[in-house]
Amino acid sequence: MDTDQSETLEVLVSRKLDEARKRNDFDELIRLARVAKAYQALEEEQRMLAERRTILAAQLRAEKVQPEPVSSAVISSGRKQELSPRSRGEKVRADWVRQKAPSLVRREGKKYETMSGRVVGVAYARELDVKPDAWFLGYEDEMPDYLVLLCEEAVGQLLDFVLPPDIVGCVWKQLSRSGGQVKFNVIRSGCNFYLRVPGSQHLPINQHLGKVETLR
Repeated sequence: MDTDQSETLEVLVSRKLDEARKRNDFDELIRLARVAKAYQALEEEQRMLAERRTILAAQLRAEKVQPEPVSSAVISSGRKQELSPRSRGEKVRADWVRQKAPSLVRREGKKYETMSGRVVGVAYARELDVKPDAWFLGYEDEMPDYLVLLCEEAVGQLLDFVLPPDIVGCVWKQLSRSGGQVKFNVIRSGCNFYLRVPGSQHLPINQHLGKVETLR
């Protein structure tokens, strides 16, 4: 039997994610995340189909059983509507700026400016179900003054790491590139958060959490 076939999808994806991370292959990490997401959607669809079969069986056994209403959030495929990763990123960025940094002015895409004209790059990623405690973010290969890494936890809480110009300038050239973007890998170990920098020790970033007041 093929090795891949003998493993569950979760184990296989986790192993391949580790291999891709060691190679700093961010394109492969993104591809694997999409595969895992599609599989999870399929499992949810199968679960909902099983529930519908149970309801139909109950209706057949009983007289005048009212069918259970279907939520408007459910589409014909049986899956709940979700924003695309890109749309979710745009929404999270917009909400964060409105709530935490309303003085920032948006210029284009993920690029904003402070009142003094300094560039602020705002990147976003969501924690992967198949790779907890890790976030993979991207930003165009044009160094900003400040960099905000918005890391959404699987439970929904948003962590905002505001990296100042000295940190951004120190790590920028060392980071991996792919598809015209600079790649950032934030990891959590216990209560501590780090930015993985190829060829260097992990950079602790706890002290930059929520430091919106440094954007000036």
